[in-house]
Amino acid sequence: MPYVDVFGKYYAFGKLPRDNNYYPLKKDNYERVTERYCKDCIELRTFPIRATIQTTGGCNLDCIMCQLRSKRRNLRLQSMRKPDFDVIAERLFPYLVEIHPTNIGEPLMSEWFGYFCDKVTEYGVLLDITTNGMLLNEETIYKILPNLLDIKVSFDGIRKKTFERIRVNADFNLICKNIDNLLRIREKEASRGTVTLQMTLLDLNYTELLGIIRFAHDRGIDRVKAYHVFSYSNEIDQYSLINKLERFEETRVSAIALAEKLGIGLEISEPDNNGAGTEGLIRQKCRLPWSECWIDWDGKVFPCHSHGNVSFGNIYSADFQSVWNNDCAKRLRESLVDNGIKSICTENGLCGMNFIKHDENQPVPYDKSGYFNDSDIAQEPVKWSGRSRQFQLTGGSMCEKSSIADRIKLLYPNEPVRMLAEGGMSFACQSGDYIIRIPKNEYAELGYRIEEKVLIYLRDRIKSVEIPGIRVVETPFFHTVHKKLEGRYWDGSAYNKKSERDKDLLADDCAVFFAELHSSDISKIDADLREIRPIRHNMEKYLSGEFSMKEIDGITAYTDFLYTLQDKCLIHNDFYYDNFFLDENFRLKCVIDFANGGYYNYHFDLRKVISYEEGERDFFERIVKFYERITGRKIDLGIIRAIDVHNYISFLVYFAKNPDIKEEKIGVRNNWRKHVEHIKDKIRRYKIV
Repeated sequence: MPYVDVFGKYYAFGKLPRDNNYYPLKKDNYERVTERYCKDCIELRTFPIRATIQTTGGCNLDCIMCQLRSKRRNLRLQSMRKPDFDVIAERLFPYLVEIHPTNIGEPLMSEWFGYFCDKVTEYGVLLDITTNGMLLNEETIYKILPNLLDIKVSFDGIRKKTFERIRVNADFNLICKNIDNLLRIREKEASRGTVTLQMTLLDLNYTELLGIIRFAHDRGIDRVKAYHVFSYSNEIDQYSLINKLERFEETRVSAIALAEKLGIGLEISEPDNNGAGTEGLIRQKCRLPWSECWIDWDGKVFPCHSHGNVSFGNIYSADFQSVWNNDCAKRLRESLVDNGIKSICTENGLCGMNFIKHDENQPVPYDKSGYFNDSDIAQEPVKWSGRSRQFQLTGGSMCEKSSIADRIKLLYPNEPVRMLAEGGMSFACQSGDYIIRIPKNEYAELGYRIEEKVLIYLRDRIKSVEIPGIRVVETPFFHTVHKKLEGRYWDGSAYNKKSERDKDLLADDCAVFFAELHSSDISKIDADLREIRPIRHNMEKYLSGEFSMKEIDGITAYTDFLYTLQDKCLIHNDFYYDNFFLDENFRLKCVIDFANGGYYNYHFDLRKVISYEEGERDFFERIVKFYERITGRKIDLGIIRAIDVHNYISFLVYFAKNPDIKEEKIGVRNNWRKHVEHIKDKIRRYKIV
């Protein structure tokens, strides 16, 4: 097949500095990637043409539409280390045409951003960068310009009031000044890099698009981009224009005409084709698993911006070719052959990346569910949003419930996969003799990492029961795996039919387990165990609509002493009836799910002593009797009641903080009112208020 540059419209190969020592390697790699893409090659001995690397998760703004707004504090810690960046530069930069630093943070906040720019220049890689413009000082501008391909400055309004309402903590005047300096220095240095203003279209600002285009023309800016917001909260759903496209259409048409008249480049959201599906679109296979990669701060290599946490491997710990050609990578490419019809990413390959348009402004099939946070919106067959929607930390487009089994098949293609359960934080599946759990969010992932280390320590410590040998697996996506433990669930009606001796034996088994667990030496566990945190702030922030200030004050006073309790120890913290199994003689056989454990007072493991469900109170009272006898500790029912209230409140706060968790099987989400009333009943029963 003759060489055809099918990637020419996507990558700026022609702008590479030809006098750079690495140009021949880049040219050879570019041509070989193109050839292997055209020939449907599954195994590649090439390198990506473009890479996005998450150098930092930090940001100095708090934009209202940011998907990470509530998580930003933790992400400040998730920044790539300079030595790790050096590994990426050494292994990939000789071959890359383009590099994009950080698409979920502010790249200029990296402590070693200047060093990053030096490496980009050394290896002759074109720099494509998006910034909020606040830190764009002269020193930084001079670092960026030598190999600049394009700098996109986020610009969400032409009026200061609009701009700063959307981009919280931004200074409109300072950003305009920094843009002017950038343009002045670019002209002085004769840089070929382009400058773009990038606008997120909202109901709050779309009428200012024409003003932004005029601003770009007056300043000498090359291009304006304007695309619809991807909402990650119910608050931003109301500001989306996707349900109001007819309102935006007049502005869209006027913007195209004005940009053409003024000679400003314009990339703008397309009109809706009103249910015509893929009509008028051209099928193609997605290019990304051949030509691009996304590398997270911790070294995980992903094939796509909507990767759903499906990783090819880790560039820090493995040769890049082994990562780029592992089983998951090859299986993904194989599924995309034949224009992506058999794609494992989306049903029937209907991701927008498997289509191209005849012209830039032709109507397209908007999948509203991809643009809104609200899961009640009907699903559309074509995921046009897949062309640009950034991955969600909870998994993104490939972490939907419907695709969990397909993801497991990436690991065990020859084993049947069975969904076992879905909880608030994870999915559980069975494949052969193994249980696989996939977390839904960072909190659950952290819990599994801690659980693995706790169980390694407990393996030789717990003698009374079986515990699982949990193993955390990072690729092709984060999950845990352990051999299935056999047994029967505890059952209240069956318990009530047992003899007193049998009841005592089971309770004694549980007490022995707790005694072993609570006497562990936590200094020997290589993990930062969770500790209890006060709940007042979270109640005021997330539950003020459900509880009066009098009730919040009462609950705070009732539970505050829990934070000062001594005699802390390693606890299980989730000893419910689906987390321990019995043998054929109704004796405790095994205990699972230590992911919610932590370093708390021992009372937290025994709070079910006050439950009133069938058989439970008697069962836990017997456990307490034997636990006190074995350990010499005393159980205080006042502490137990306070823990009971604290845990129920914490559970409600968790779901209020994570509105994206809405699966049907989660009782708290679908019985919210019932659970609120349950807490109010405890307030009355315990005389808290």
